[in-house]
Formats: sequence, C-alpha cells, structure tokens
Amino acid sequence: MTVNQYFSETSTNIPSRVDLCARGVGNGAASLTGVKGVTSIVWVSTGKYTVNLPRKFAGLVGLRGSVINSAGTTLSLVFASADAVLASGTITIEVFGGLTTVAPTRRDLTSADTLLLEISLMDSAQKPAKF
Repeated sequence: MTVNQYFSETSTNIPSRVDLCARGVGNGAASLTGVKGVTSIVWVSTGKYTVNLPRKFAGLVGLRGSVINSAGTTLSLVFASADAVLASGTITIEVFGGLTTVAPTRRDLTSADTLLLEISLMDSAQKPAKF
C-alpha cells in the first residue's frame, strides 16, 4: 500500500484570499515582455510599473518581488507604491537598484532582467463555502 506523502495546510484570517504569481522580462523604458500570470506589466516612469490584474480585487494583502538577471543574481528590491491598489484592478510597483549603496534609486529593468512577483489579494466579492 502506498503512503500519501503530500500534506498541505493553509490558514488565514483573510476571507477569500487570492494568490497570484507573475513574471515578465524587462524592456528598458517600455512595458515588460513575456508576461505570465497577470494581464500586463506596463512601464510608467523610471523604475515604476503598473501591474494589470486579470480583474478587480478588494485590496492588496501583500506583495513579494525579485529581479533576477541572466546569471541568477538578485539585483533589486520591489515595493508596492503608496497608491498600490486602484479601483481599476491594477497595482503600482517600484523597482530599486543600487542595493550596495546608502541610497538605492529606482531603475528600469533591462532585457537581461526577469521580474518575479507573488501577489496576495483580498477578494471580498467571493463568499466562503457554505454561505
């Protein structure tokens, strides 16, 4: 008899949490290419991007992002902006480089950079099971 070795448990105090994973390849001062997991990632200004979600959500729970170059080295930090969640179903993020300096600055992603995002969202439109 085989033993089921897979076990997973998730516990959250946030009703109807949705987790999205996304990635895209930098393109200088332009929108990212090869985007997966979200509708698009659009360049706004130096180091600032708008992530277009597949639909509207009630709010942002958390965002974790990394920028990795072709050698697999983490280059930058990614943060959600103060105006992170808009009614239009988008999230604004900022990418900072120069992590070895005292004052990191926003920077654009090059074609050698891949942006990886994990986005947790609250979906108040969805009711829990049995409601």
